[in-house]
Amino acid sequence: MISKEDAKKEIRKLVEYYNSKKLEFDKESELDIRHKLIDKLFNRLWWDLEGNENPDEVQREEGVKDEQSKKKKYIF
Repeated sequence: MISKEDAKKEIRKLVEYYNSKKLEFDKESELDIRHKLIDKLFNRLWWDLEGNENPDEVQREEGVKDEQSKKKKYIF
């Protein structure tokens, strides 16, 4: 497990990466965004995404399309 300070640095890098490619992310699929950003963020926050320690900690969602706005939706 990484230290709290290292996790903060990694999260800062993810935010900077997102900010540098914000317009490109608008064209990405929800699955790509989750893979490139969301899962990495949760890993930095020590969430057990793979269910190794606690199988019920994270439940995978099914994709939802909002035909009106065409924007991705996330619930945390």
